[in-house]
Amino acid sequence: MVNIDKYSFPDQIKYTENHFWILLKDNIATVGITEYAANETTEIMYIELPEINKLVKKDEEIGLMESIKTAIALYSPVSGKIVDVNENVLNDPSLINTSSYDKGWLLKLQLENRDEIQNLLSNEKYVNYLKSELSYLA
Repeated sequence: MVNIDKYSFPDQIKYTENHFWILLKDNIATVGITEYAANETTEIMYIELPEINKLVKKDEEIGLMESIKTAIALYSPVSGKIVDVNENVLNDPSLINTSSYDKGWLLKLQLENRDEIQNLLSNEKYVNYLKSELSYLA
């Protein structure tokens, strides 16, 4: 686990520069928003996610997240088939703010191209990315 400021970044999770996390188990990738992004977005009030069985490509728009501050398009960090969406988050989007790595996951994908995982960031590389982008975390 890497901690920076008030944020935690678990070791077993991979990250993107767009502030998504991916936990891989076998060929299924659980996808969510990082604790940092959830906190910066503040109170998430609405989430729209794709339908189960939808095929998505890496970087394809897959949904929408709205907070009291802004609306943010969600993009798939990897290619694959949507096999599950978190109904609890659809009913209570605040779970993303309060439990981003546990109860606040967004969806699960069956990977199409396992090689895409190699391009994701470790927790240390993600923290270094945040520090380079955000001077107050350095």
